[in-house]
Amino acid sequence: MRPDFMSRVACSAALLAAVTLACNAPPDGLGVGQEGAGPRVVFDLEARPLPEIPLPNNVATVMDKSSATGRRVNVSVLASTRAESDLRRKINELDGFGTFQPVTVSFDAPLDLENVRKRHAENLDPADDAVYLVNVKPQSESFGELVALDAGNGNYPLGCEWPFQYWDMDEHADSPNLLFETHEEDLNGNGKLDPYEDIDFDGVLDHPNTWSGKPVGAISPDNYAEWLSRPDRPIDDLITFYEKETDTLVLWPVAPMRERETYAVVLTRRLVGSDGKPVRSPFRTVHHLQQEKELAPLADALAVSVPGLSMDDVAFAWSFTTQSVTADLEAIRAGMYGHGTLASLAEEYPPDLEPKLAVGPDEDGKPAEKPYFMGTKDLAMLFEAIGGMVLNYAPEVVEALKLDTQHVDYFVLGKFTTPYFLVDGDGIATPMYPADDDESFRVDPAAGSAVHGPSTVSFLCSIPKTTAARKPPFPVVLYGHGYSGAPFEIFGFAGRFAQFGYALCGLDAVAHGIALPADEDIPYDTLVPTILEPMGLLPFYLSMSDARIRDLDNDGKLTSFDNGGDFWSYDMFHTRDMVRQAVVDAMRFIRILRSLGTAKWQADSNGNGKADDLMGDFNGDGVVDLGGAGNP
Repeated sequence: MRPDFMSRVACSAALLAAVTLACNAPPDGLGVGQEGAGPRVVFDLEARPLPEIPLPNNVATVMDKSSATGRRVNVSVLASTRAESDLRRKINELDGFGTFQPVTVSFDAPLDLENVRKRHAENLDPADDAVYLVNVKPQSESFGELVALDAGNGNYPLGCEWPFQYWDMDEHADSPNLLFETHEEDLNGNGKLDPYEDIDFDGVLDHPNTWSGKPVGAISPDNYAEWLSRPDRPIDDLITFYEKETDTLVLWPVAPMRERETYAVVLTRRLVGSDGKPVRSPFRTVHHLQQEKELAPLADALAVSVPGLSMDDVAFAWSFTTQSVTADLEAIRAGMYGHGTLASLAEEYPPDLEPKLAVGPDEDGKPAEKPYFMGTKDLAMLFEAIGGMVLNYAPEVVEALKLDTQHVDYFVLGKFTTPYFLVDGDGIATPMYPADDDESFRVDPAAGSAVHGPSTVSFLCSIPKTTAARKPPFPVVLYGHGYSGAPFEIFGFAGRFAQFGYALCGLDAVAHGIALPADEDIPYDTLVPTILEPMGLLPFYLSMSDARIRDLDNDGKLTSFDNGGDFWSYDMFHTRDMVRQAVVDAMRFIRILRSLGTAKWQADSNGNGKADDLMGDFNGDGVVDLGGAGNP
């Protein structure tokens, strides 16, 4: 074989190898990550039970053309319990991440926490921050807008006031923080987890997540007030933006992000380890290659709010999409007025209002001519009876409540029908048990589908006194009572609104109603009616008691334990939708109020023996008391 042929073969092979290597050179993306020995971002897609990646993160989503954002969250539904699996299935229905979700990212080595605190907590100028959260959606009006992050700034409560109130066997009953460790489990100081030291049975030797390394200290019913309020509070030693056990940075948005937007989390080279070296990307590039397109506008976005910061300063970045927050409620509201994909709601739920009895027969047993409102004199008796004798209010408090109603003419009770989006989906509901304590919304505006059923909502309203300047129908202010509360809370301040000509209305929130104290020694269920009946106020009490509270523990009684018992629960989606249902009820009530004016109801409010009076005319004077198309 000729030598020159072999030379040509060798040269050709070398050239081919060079070309091949050039063609297969790893991409640089938007920038090449820094080499070195600084803490590396943990990015392990193979970790179990769930991948360990920075969150929120679009790597944990899949593309879905049917969603408003074009994405769906994608997490494994394989879990050790059915409750966890069900929760993850519902998570996978989301079209993005929470608008108030904390940013979490773990490292393979400790960070310099003082550096983070000085840049983010002690200096509020974002110019020298170590981490940024920025909008990178070019089409957005918020493009380049920074979201402030809390890194120990104190925007969130550090301690729980009553952590000891939940379970008798709660091993953290004396711990004032739900997220970070406050105990020291290494009782003998040998650096090993002995069987008797693992008080929470997690298999980890826990140490306090504090600046000093010392336990925060126990909190109890005897010391909680002083413990949380004294100048040298032990809770101030707790680190709330970093978990030392896992070297995880936890940054909290100070204000919610916008829905259906794309954001980037940017770790700059200012974020350093305890060795002073900048943090590093887990990849060759400063981002996951799958996110190069989403992060392409990052340099321009940073230039808007952080002039002078370039991609050369970026150690690592990732992107995520925020979910739809108000879309379902907007579609439901539009449907109530006959618009949009859920327009059938308007036909299925026409405006309806029904008054409830407020006063009963007189001493001779004669029915009241106008039974649908209660005057303030009757209310004064109610304050005396319930506030003084049952609730043990101080005399001055009862007197203040009575004086505060001087601008109120009367109070009215009523009910209406609302579309209920938490109806039983398992087919096990009965008249005694609605089986709705584990349900969540099944609403898809894009497909025009929604699962719902009729439900009754009760309300209590105060009607102002008529003056030369203010006449009915009066504008309405809606009051949303708190967890385990009730609409009668408006008694405490209805007079202030009435003074300025506003009717005040409180609706029964989902799962709420009149709940008497649960005391085996005092028969409140018979005591209260016994007190009110001689005063003619029993109908008012019974009307208020006809509410939305359910017997959750099946003991045959409605007590304070049942009042809103499943409003806040382990089921995050049920909890979310209990709140959303309360919004639906308020929108429905407003829809009804706007329709008042000419419609009639099946009630005799003027005492003429005919059930044909104006809907919303509780005192029967021929004028609607509140609402109407012309009122806000």
